[in-house]
Amino acid sequence: MSIWLYVLAWNEQPIINYTALHYSKFCDRLILYDNMSTDKTAETFMKYGGTEVRKFDTRNTFSDIKNRSIKNNCWKEARGKADWVIVIDTDEFLYFPKDPREFLGEYGDVSVFIPTGYEMVGELEDQIMINRDTPITEKLKYGYRFQLMDKPALFNPNKINEINYIYGAHRATPSGEVKVAANTGLKLLHFKWLGLDYLCNRYKLCADRLSKQNKTMGLGRHYRYSRETLSECFDKYKAGAEKVID
Repeated sequence: MSIWLYVLAWNEQPIINYTALHYSKFCDRLILYDNMSTDKTAETFMKYGGTEVRKFDTRNTFSDIKNRSIKNNCWKEARGKADWVIVIDTDEFLYFPKDPREFLGEYGDVSVFIPTGYEMVGELEDQIMINRDTPITEKLKYGYRFQLMDKPALFNPNKINEINYIYGAHRATPSGEVKVAANTGLKLLHFKWLGLDYLCNRYKLCADRLSKQNKTMGLGRHYRYSRETLSECFDKYKAGAEKVID
């Protein structure tokens, strides 16, 4: 069984090592689409288990239009070569209830998985840049149930003709031999709420890069939330978090 990973990133050096470390344990190929990062995102990805970096240029803007196009098409090359593909952003971690290949082997007729999504939340920012060989799933185990993170990030490229992600890839209308499995114990863990300062700094970087099309269409508007709003959300998520990793 072959599993290929496709991940998009821009200036994700603080967390990209954890992404590569996590997925290199069960993916045969790890392909990074790097939006012309100016830090060591690409180098760090390769150091921790990545297999290929592909650059794409949006003239220093954050473009949901371009990101959507990549996610809807990058995986098609895996047809006839991989049994499963994973399409994610850097801070998204698929967490299987058992060995991934054993798990997937039990769902031979399924072509698309809908994982149960969580916003992982905690005060982790001081630990991000230390002990970087320790999996992030061992550093933070609590998350807030968030249905918007139930993203169809894992599917069979040989049965799906088009995945048809919407902007942000939180939902999709796949075509082909579509058989969806949800509530399987598979989780999608979103490691973004790692501390209020960490979150606010990251959001500001993304807000400053929003493309003209993003602003016109209202895409990525959450990156422009005030610190007060983000603080309220952080407190809510932290208070409602449950242990999601044993």
